[in-house]
Amino acid sequence: MTFQHKHILALVSLLLLMGSCKKYLDAKPDDQFTDEQVFSNPLAIQQALNGIYSGLTDISLYGGSLSMEAVDIIGLRYNNAAYNVPPYEDIVSNYGLQGAVGSTFDKIWSSAYALVLKTNVFIVQLEKARGKGVIAADKSALLLGEARGIRALIQFDMLRLYGPVYTGPDDDTKPAIPYYDLADGKVQPILNFGDVMTKVLGDLQSAGQLLAKDPVISAGVVTNTGNVDFYSGYRNRRMNYYAVQALLARVYLYDHKNDLAHAAAKGVVDATGSIFPWTDFSTVVGAASPDRIFSSEVIFGLYNTNLYNQQNLYFSASLFDYQMLVPTTDQLQGVFEGNENDYRYTTTWLNSNNGFRTFYKYADVPDVNKTWRFFQPLIRKTELYYILAETDPDPATAVHYLNEVLNNRGLPDLPDDAQLSDYGGEIEKEYQKEFYGEGQMFFYYKRIQPWWMWDLTTYQVPLPLSETQLR
Repeated sequence: MTFQHKHILALVSLLLLMGSCKKYLDAKPDDQFTDEQVFSNPLAIQQALNGIYSGLTDISLYGGSLSMEAVDIIGLRYNNAAYNVPPYEDIVSNYGLQGAVGSTFDKIWSSAYALVLKTNVFIVQLEKARGKGVIAADKSALLLGEARGIRALIQFDMLRLYGPVYTGPDDDTKPAIPYYDLADGKVQPILNFGDVMTKVLGDLQSAGQLLAKDPVISAGVVTNTGNVDFYSGYRNRRMNYYAVQALLARVYLYDHKNDLAHAAAKGVVDATGSIFPWTDFSTVVGAASPDRIFSSEVIFGLYNTNLYNQQNLYFSASLFDYQMLVPTTDQLQGVFEGNENDYRYTTTWLNSNNGFRTFYKYADVPDVNKTWRFFQPLIRKTELYYILAETDPDPATAVHYLNEVLNNRGLPDLPDDAQLSDYGGEIEKEYQKEFYGEGQMFFYYKRIQPWWMWDLTTYQVPLPLSETQLR
């Protein structure tokens, strides 16, 4: 692995407390913490889980590389002068193992698996604490479900990034990545694609069972936390039951199990119309503090305190064109088909003094009391509608699912004979419009393999040297 297991395992209990309250950390010197002390009471356990969520927002993970930067760059989302300077030049030209690009993808890998190890230790120690009666069974089930879901999320994205292109069952035996579900810190073997998918699905199915009594099912998201406890508030900031089911739909689709993907997506859509409602037009267009992330529709996202710093780092209009990530004017017009009525265009792509539109999805807003400030989307309901449109056997029903999204983005219905799934079809167009800054386009292309990417190895980022040289 890309980290020294013995040292990380010795320190992981302390690392679990990152993001915890100072009062608890002041109780004993940092170097005297033991696993038993960290998991000695429910409050400490809650803080440990918060530390894992905080880790997801790391700039090398979903706080940067896996959302706004590296994965969107190799998904060909931007096309400008920034590609002529490192590190963007190396990232977009190839995924080789040298220089800045090697460093970028090595850091993604090492950060991901360090957080997986941290999550595995949390799972093991929480199960021990439950056995000792430190935490109630229903509460521990909820937290274990979240942790297993997070473990699957991270390693599924490692599979999508570093694993082989999957074209069907014949590819199940292709070597892919290791899967870590133990807390012993030992190097695990490289598994084939099929075995990794089995592990991912196993974790998600287990998570779904553990989260069967998730408060989100009966009470919804709950953003007014004044009268609710840790387990009930802001469930869309946590790996909740519906997030697990939505992630299952994503995984099944990637594995070419369209019937299962359709069933999982439909289950969430049918059950959550009032829990994750469509974002109202008035809160987006013309609002003093526009909800550019369509927050009510986000099934799972992260509270990322660094979000607006990342917005400025990658997209600030004050940057020169060679410093920022931005599509060309023609590229942006092509994505949105020249239609400025699209809510995603009018509020997110704003004119700058540099003569081109810049990206504002993650820009801060004047009203600091908005509940969705610092909220970064990872799974949103629109993806489920795209999955339903792609997998429904009835063309008319498939178009209906896509029209549901379009109508809630200020766009008219598609014609009944619209081409949905072909290269350049309406589903691909929707992925392009909806997921800027969310890292999904590269994974979409890797799954459908458009004809213009004739060399399928283009889609497989090589395992970092720091991984392969230690085996």
